[in-house]
Amino acid sequence: MSIYTPAFNPDISERKGSVALGYQARHPGQMFTSRWHVGLRDEEKRQCPRRSLRCPTAMIENLTEADHEPRTVPVECVNVCEDGLYAIVPIGYGVAMGQRFTFRLNTGERGPEPEIDQIVMQQGRVVRTELLLSENGQTDRVGVGVQLIGPRNGMLPMPTMESKA
Repeated sequence: MSIYTPAFNPDISERKGSVALGYQARHPGQMFTSRWHVGLRDEEKRQCPRRSLRCPTAMIENLTEADHEPRTVPVECVNVCEDGLYAIVPIGYGVAMGQRFTFRLNTGERGPEPEIDQIVMQQGRVVRTELLLSENGQTDRVGVGVQLIGPRNGMLPMPTMESKA
């Protein structure tokens, strides 16, 4: 009988830009660790500059069936660009590539009306997911890359690209 337990140790990574993941397998009388490397993002995939924006965000499921209540997933936005965002989702919500949501960002910034915090809403499609492992396994999360689609309700000031002459 074998017992497999997840193992993660960022200190055993042998190559720059990769993380070592694996499983420790215990057989009667022996123990070994199987490892493999998962490459991290080396090249930028965005076509426009991003802006750091940590704020509470709600992902509201876009349903086509009228008889179901849309599910709301609480996430944390990490950064945004003109046509996308990156957010962190708790494990267990079943967020997958290709799903469409309406994103409601509570930016905490002043909006066009005095003394009212800006709420920005826009539809988006999950185009990338990645498992974010914690050392203790208690706070594992999922990072999601989102392509924003359609009109935006609210303003998000974005950095501009400057040409170097």
